[in-house]
Amino acid sequence: MYKPLYRFPEVADYQVLIREKKQKERESRESVRDLTKYDVTIADKHHSGQSKRWMMFQLVSAVLANGGTAQQVMEAIPWRKNRLFEVFEGNLSVEEVYDQLMRDDVGGKVPRAKRYFCNDGELFHADARTYVLSNQWGDRTREAADSLAEVFPHLKIEIKPSDSV
Repeated sequence: MYKPLYRFPEVADYQVLIREKKQKERESRESVRDLTKYDVTIADKHHSGQSKRWMMFQLVSAVLANGGTAQQVMEAIPWRKNRLFEVFEGNLSVEEVYDQLMRDDVGGKVPRAKRYFCNDGELFHADARTYVLSNQWGDRTREAADSLAEVFPHLKIEIKPSDSV
């Protein structure tokens, strides 16, 4: 006679262990996550309470809007050089960028397009190319921001942890 798997105590115990392990992993990831917000001033324009990803977007946007190039940004952050931007030939629209990003999606937990700034007003166009900035920033974000401040001193970049929550 067939018995459903959940009636076997060892299967149920195994499932409980797996659930507990996943919960501990989730808690571990959440507890070490740096959620610091930053106040950023770039060329006398102030941005309050920016997450790491938005701080970097503001910095890169300002560099590119003030005569810097994507290549100079990549050289200023050498450890991210090949993963800083997705670069596409042509002056692509938001929809075209989304299609290009998703063409290489491997079907993970998060769609590939969600890992980039690719909405209206977030794309960079130069030299007949479209540059799409990664929004994946980790432990070295502050180092990257400080490097941009050093390489582009004319922007008078100032960064400090935000007092507001």
